[in-house]
Amino acid sequence: MTSIIVYHLLHVGEKVTMDNRVDYLSDLEAPNGTFRIRSTWSLLSNERKYLSTLNFIPSSKGE
Repeated sequence: MTSIIVYHLLHVGEKVTMDNRVDYLSDLEAPNGTFRIRSTWSLLSNERKYLSTLNFIPSSKGE
């Protein structure tokens, strides 16, 4: 499961910009259902991106 999360975050990192880098929401399909990931990224002047905060949000039943 760890490799799935890492792959997902690498994909998310490609979409992050200075405008949307805080509280970026994404959904990840997992073996036991979908859960939401809220991530915050730091962007350096050389355009390198660093993941600074990560929150896993379980999906509510019925969604």
